[in-house]
Amino acid sequence: MSTIPPTTTALAEAKDRVAEAVDRLADDLERISHQIHAHPDYCLELLRRFQDVAEGAALAAGCTAKVTPDPIVHDPLKPNAAMAALFRKNLERIDFPEDPDDSEAGYASTDCGNVSQAMPTIHPYIRICPDGVPGHSREMAEWSRSPLARTGMVAAAKALAMTALDLLAQPEELTRAKAEFARP
Repeated sequence: MSTIPPTTTALAEAKDRVAEAVDRLADDLERISHQIHAHPDYCLELLRRFQDVAEGAALAAGCTAKVTPDPIVHDPLKPNAAMAALFRKNLERIDFPEDPDDSEAGYASTDCGNVSQAMPTIHPYIRICPDGVPGHSREMAEWSRSPLARTGMVAAAKALAMTALDLLAQPEELTRAKAEFARP
């Protein structure tokens, strides 16, 4: 049985399909890594698998693939409920509503995760724009200059300062935050 060599057009189309598939995989990997608070070792394993898939697809298509990972690894966020409770109480004291979980908050890479692995940390979300405005968008950038955003940032600054004072003035609260941090 003889095989007919593929045409240049067929090869180009195959390479395009492989490139599109690899792009979709890259998008999926990016989305997944932002939606899970995965251990960095798990993220590295996902990257290794992705590189294997990309290389296999490229080999099958007769082309090459180059995966360039982001060199910055963000550790998962280790929240401190004791400090977060103090912050929440301070928001109530200044009559500022806590921003409810919009099911997307907290599912992004942040270097705050790295800090939270070294010391007790909170990562509160403060409303600076209406619901439905996508994070890191031009629309959010516009809202960040609004009176709503200024009100939110002033409230956050006050609540953070009050939380720091609580930790300094109430040694039992600081001990509780440290004890929670020390737990695995």
